[in-house]
Amino acid sequence: MSASGISPYKQALTKPANVRVALPSDAPALYELLLKLYKDNPLGISMSPAKVMSLVENVCMGSGGVAGVIDGPNGDLVASVGITAFQPWFSEEYHLVQLWLFVDPAHRVGGRNAKSLFEFAKWHKDDLSRRAQRHFGIESSFMSLIDQPQKARLWNRHGRMVGMTFWTD
Repeated sequence: MSASGISPYKQALTKPANVRVALPSDAPALYELLLKLYKDNPLGISMSPAKVMSLVENVCMGSGGVAGVIDGPNGDLVASVGITAFQPWFSEEYHLVQLWLFVDPAHRVGGRNAKSLFEFAKWHKDDLSRRAQRHFGIESSFMSLIDQPQKARLWNRHGRMVGMTFWTD
């Protein structure tokens, strides 16, 4: 209990109805969605298909993270957020890191799907904090050379800026 008498481990937010936790059977479709993310945000960094598939399999198994996914009208995956625990170099404490947040360009409808993915991440953070009886923060970022101002506005609506990333070729 804090000095104000309010528990810092509040009841978890409601999970957005249109986002579900990825299952092992989602791994191939999630891998394909992340390939679209990679192609949609060219950075000039090579991709390791084996590493991506290993990560996808781990989060779909609930091992080392979690993925929230949104199904499209045809049952295909159209959006996803991946979250894992991370221990910074300077601390023994863990916080959560958003590994990706991506909505297929054909399914970007007024930011609704992206908003649901951010809400899923917050739901997961709050639920984990409540169950662990300790507060977890969540680090959320994007790396992209395109549409940066629009993406920055989106990320600012769901968190506060605590730093910047710069890239040097």
